[in-house]
Amino acid sequence: MNSLLNDVQRQKALLEKNLKNFAERFPALERSLRLQAETFPRAAVNRSGETDNRFGAVDNDFREADNRFAETDSTLHIFEAKNGEITASYKDLLLHSRYNPSNEAAKTLHTEFVTQAESLVFFGSGLGYGQAEAAQSFPSKNLIVIEPDPLRLLQAFFVFDWEAVLKVPSCVFLVGADTQTVISVLEHYGLRDAAVIAPKACTAHAETYFSAIASLIARNKDKQDINEKTLQKFGTLWLSNMCKNLARSMSLNGINRYKDGAPHLPFCILAAGPSLDEILPHLREVKKRAVLVCTDTALRSCLRVGVQPHFILVTDPQYLNARHIADLKAPESILITETAVYPDIFRFKCREIILYSSLFPLGRYIEQFGEKKESLAAGGSVASSAWDFARFCGAKIIYTAGLDLSYPANKTHARGSTFEEKTHFISHRLKGTEMHNAAAVYTNPAYTNDNKAADYEGNPVITDARMLLYAWWFESKAASFPDVKTAALSAKSLCIPGFFLANVCDLLSLPVREKEIDDFCFSQSAGAENLTDTQSSLRQKEDNKAHALNSLQKDLCELQNTVKQAAEVCGRRCRTEADYTQVLNELSRIDELIYKSRVKALASLVFPPPSQLESIAQKSLPPAPPPPPRGDYKTAAAYNILKSKLIYTIILQSIDTHIHYLKKNGLFL
Repeated sequence: MNSLLNDVQRQKALLEKNLKNFAERFPALERSLRLQAETFPRAAVNRSGETDNRFGAVDNDFREADNRFAETDSTLHIFEAKNGEITASYKDLLLHSRYNPSNEAAKTLHTEFVTQAESLVFFGSGLGYGQAEAAQSFPSKNLIVIEPDPLRLLQAFFVFDWEAVLKVPSCVFLVGADTQTVISVLEHYGLRDAAVIAPKACTAHAETYFSAIASLIARNKDKQDINEKTLQKFGTLWLSNMCKNLARSMSLNGINRYKDGAPHLPFCILAAGPSLDEILPHLREVKKRAVLVCTDTALRSCLRVGVQPHFILVTDPQYLNARHIADLKAPESILITETAVYPDIFRFKCREIILYSSLFPLGRYIEQFGEKKESLAAGGSVASSAWDFARFCGAKIIYTAGLDLSYPANKTHARGSTFEEKTHFISHRLKGTEMHNAAAVYTNPAYTNDNKAADYEGNPVITDARMLLYAWWFESKAASFPDVKTAALSAKSLCIPGFFLANVCDLLSLPVREKEIDDFCFSQSAGAENLTDTQSSLRQKEDNKAHALNSLQKDLCELQNTVKQAAEVCGRRCRTEADYTQVLNELSRIDELIYKSRVKALASLVFPPPSQLESIAQKSLPPAPPPPPRGDYKTAAAYNILKSKLIYTIILQSIDTHIHYLKKNGLFL
């Protein structure tokens, strides 16, 4: 029998050792764990007072203490495995093998899926066999342990040595963290390259919690897939738009002046969903009581009832999106956009055009040389940027109209919107408006009727995977900013957890604050910057623009020469291991220069996403040989050099594309 199970003093010593190592990495979390360790006995006693070997022998010093292990639902049954190691079960589910826990952990982790991952994510702490095997076999990977119940981790600290895990350079423990925090950390380390190890027995004590995290991970991966495909499809368009807009955009002010400027004012987001029709008859009165932030898709409907919103948001760079506000004008409104939108947007007739920080590397590079602009979050929909602008302004209450994220009554958009007007325009006797609407809903590739989506009254609604992803974004923001309350003005909209239901009467019952709202939006007395550019400020902006373009040209040319040098090094002939080592060392030195370049991020805009890059490599290169010591060093080195040359060639193409569009728009000499 394993003597540790009968030796409370050894258990205490092991706990102390683990907590000491834990404190070196996570001092605040260790203090919390230590407090909990001091409040329950080191040995578990059942209700009858008999010794329970789920956790070893009973120490008389703790017999009278509050027995939290015996009362918590996460209590483990700890016992000796056949090979003498310690193992455990939970509700008849084995956390580790009853025969050889260490060998089982090795077999679980030594798979191609785990080997190729950059991060290993463990759902539940278990006793620590999996984490210890990962620390020994993959010390350079990121190890992330997610455990909602601190008592589970403490139980493991009593019976298993975690020293090897806690010595891993990149090791993260998320103990008792909420799901949004967990997802934020996983996003930081990269969900795309993470392997999730989630044995059922290790997650059974918090099944709902881990299920929620798994769903969030799946949604994040869906979002990343969409972003990759969008970048692949529109990257060159965004670059072209930015180059056309660069000279104009550098003279515009940013949204900075509105930051936290209206915590006392209600905001109302106007999206183009069908339920917008419910608020349009009251919109003139609503404008007197709330700041109206309108999406470009809803502007036509608002102007149709004679109301110009305070702010208009435009984010999509496509030409078809620019059609939403084409031939319209709103001289009383402020247009908020970013540098990659279709150039016609900058000719829109309004009170002023202001910018938020660019979502793309070229725009962010140029912003270094002028006013640093504040950023807005992007959730795939222009309505998400509108919501984040309201939050940015300090809003504590945000109403949403037309944010349906579904097809109530099989309708797709509000009356008067560009989408609806186009449907009327293309309809004919054999295919009327209703047929077009039905086709838009049911032939949508993302359409699904198996999502259990419901409105605020619990009635099922028709939606699709794309809009569910937008809804998840709003749900995550509501959880991240609990002090910002968001209300939906229609019960027929898709129910978003974290939002509450209100109606137009609630909004109309608010006091009239027209002057306060106008002061915040338009007046210098509301903390806005002086909008009248003096001659000196205009000269300063021109100087900033010249400096930015000169630096951009210099940095791009330097990076281009560096990458060309790397490609030439890849072409050297190698005969011996020493030759290969010399080339690889030289490439490492050049890679450091590329990494230090101020324009290194620019290549990512028209650089293929990882999945496409891997596909290109498979088509262009021979199969990857096994790495040493299983394979030959020279063969593996030659393959790495070939792959590096392919990547350098693609980077050069990206740089050439940037230079082409910059020259085309007269921005480079």
